[in-house]
Amino acid sequence: MLDLAPIDRTLPFAILLLPLAGFIVLALLGDRIKRDGEAAGAGYLACATVLTAFGLAAWATVRLYGYVGGAEGLRFTQATLGWPPLAPLELREPLSFIEVGGFRAPSSLLVDPL
Repeated sequence: MLDLAPIDRTLPFAILLLPLAGFIVLALLGDRIKRDGEAAGAGYLACATVLTAFGLAAWATVRLYGYVGGAEGLRFTQATLGWPPLAPLELREPLSFIEVGGFRAPSSLLVDPL
């Protein structure tokens, strides 16, 4: 049977970053696309990234019902976003969103089954 656990761990990050990636591509190449007369392609790219993110979000919601979560929901962290970047995955620590003195807020995504 196909193991979907790695996909489920990266899915929230893909949902979040797909529209951002589309924006970055269009922001960097937008003038070149208009100059070459491919304005329709830019529209297709913008719609494709957002619709793909929506489809992945719908799939994540359907997949969420198959998990047993606690009172806090299901937390997803991405080990590849850890530090140091060249260390093995099990030795990496998640990146901190805020780290001041003794306070540390690690970065993670929460998929909430509301």
